[in-house]
Amino acid sequence: MQKERFTLIELLVVIAIIAILASMLLPALSKARAAAQSIKCVNTLKQLGLQLEFFSNDYDQMLLPVVCGYATAMPATSGELSDGRCWQGVLYQLGYVKTLPEVLCATDTRTYAVDSSTTSYGMNVYCGAPASLAFGGNTVWQMRTGVDSPSDTVMLVDQLNYASVPAWDWTTDWAPTSRHNNKFNISWVDGHVSQGDKAFLSDSAGKFSTKYFTFKR
Repeated sequence: MQKERFTLIELLVVIAIIAILASMLLPALSKARAAAQSIKCVNTLKQLGLQLEFFSNDYDQMLLPVVCGYATAMPATSGELSDGRCWQGVLYQLGYVKTLPEVLCATDTRTYAVDSSTTSYGMNVYCGAPASLAFGGNTVWQMRTGVDSPSDTVMLVDQLNYASVPAWDWTTDWAPTSRHNNKFNISWVDGHVSQGDKAFLSDSAGKFSTKYFTFKR
């Protein structure tokens, strides 16, 4: 008895059906992957917020500044923080974080050292920054207890640079970057994490606003 075989037309029909199904499934898979990356980013920010709180508890309720080694009024116990490292480098130096993924968003594929000045998250410049970055922000060490509204004051935000500098142009690396479906994740001083978009952090003129960055309200 002769076995039946697929004809060329039947084979092409099967291939076409598979291609159609794949084209329908791939967008859904991409959305699921993006959602998973956003969730992982939220968890990373929560852990970083926790480590920053541990730092404050260890250093007399001082907030870790954007860059160490430039500021006046440093706490008496901060002698090891005077070498000009950026915030994530200090967390690494002091053992609060130990590996690169702990300071990276899941969507960030750049390659660099954990203690470099490049990171997935920008720290609020009002936490303390060199005068060249501050532009009205704080240039001395700040107390966590000096934040009037910790639940709506930015600590860290999705970004391409280590400092988040409101009042600068949205097109620069010093402003948040919308990595997650045109939104960015924000870690607040009180430790909770939420999402925002460009409109959320813009003033009435559309500029990067200081509203959620300043400590005094």
